[in-house]
Amino acid sequence: MGALTRRDLTRETRALLWDASTRRNLPKGLDTRDACAPGGAPGGREYPRIVIEDRLWQAVLGRIAGLTERGFELRARAMAELSQIEGYDWCGVYRLEGEDLALDAFVGEPTEHTRIPVGIGVCGTAVAKDSNQVVRDVRELENYLSCSVQTRSEIVVLIKDSEGRTLGQIDIDGHRVGSFDSSDEAFLAELGRVLAERWE
Repeated sequence: MGALTRRDLTRETRALLWDASTRRNLPKGLDTRDACAPGGAPGGREYPRIVIEDRLWQAVLGRIAGLTERGFELRARAMAELSQIEGYDWCGVYRLEGEDLALDAFVGEPTEHTRIPVGIGVCGTAVAKDSNQVVRDVRELENYLSCSVQTRSEIVVLIKDSEGRTLGQIDIDGHRVGSFDSSDEAFLAELGRVLAERWE
């Protein structure tokens, strides 16, 4: 069974997810974590966006957490699941090996960036600053390593063990500007905890 996508949901929920995907065009002052654009869902009703996205995120997390694999096999299955989410156009894991990040499991176009020094690019910056990175438009960055001419946005979320040591990171590229926000970051952080528990 494939990963849950917007096509798996009811007609009404798909409409809500469409609203969520265009939330950055909502009128100023509208809290998009509390409400979608009015009239976007059937019947002109308003819905809490975060509830709809939580349904998607929790379903994916549940599927991955329920897998029996460990180590690379688990990470490969997890990236395959993520790749089916709309807007997650390149999905990969990098392992931290000394002062370099080494490409691990991934789904998407092959990349020449199989090893990235800490401090270089979005991935290396995340480790150097010990903080997740959510980049709305990669074309605005000077310190950017291009993996694809189609990439417009990127999110990197660190994977840490129970003692707070960085093991690696989840790296997702999107083909649209502004593909990711804090809800994606929270979701990927939860996934990172699942991967860290069975890291090998």
